[in-house]
Amino acid sequence: MRKLGFSLIELLIVVILILTVSFLVIRFPTFSQTFSMTSLRDMLKPNGYIILYKNGDIISNKKIRFYCKTPVVYQFLNDNFFKKKFDENIIFEYKVVNGIGESFILQCNKMFYVFKPFYIKKFSSFESAKEDFTNVRYKPSNGIMK
Repeated sequence: MRKLGFSLIELLIVVILILTVSFLVIRFPTFSQTFSMTSLRDMLKPNGYIILYKNGDIISNKKIRFYCKTPVVYQFLNDNFFKKKFDENIIFEYKVVNGIGESFILQCNKMFYVFKPFYIKKFSSFESAKEDFTNVRYKPSNGIMK
């Protein structure tokens, strides 16, 4: 007698193959690393840098997307915060050396980020960021990494 259809096993194998391929094609890109400012230090570890130029160019030794159009960096000097001045064409620069990052406060997209040697935290106001930054336990001597 001649077979007119597929067996249950054959149908299950086809369904499993279709599900596997669709999972890899449709869902796989969502597993890629999403950028958040608080994970920037971890993405640049152990030795990395990112430089943002006025014309929008980004230079980094790692594959990083940086979503901050007009960053403002506040550097801590002599117990006060001052806007950091970069070179003529640079508007933001951040380095991680041997897993340790620089210290400053970054204003980006109406949020404030405290960059410390071992972490980056997000705040909604400059006052709360400043309070966290000047915490005596982690207070940097001059905000500049040598």
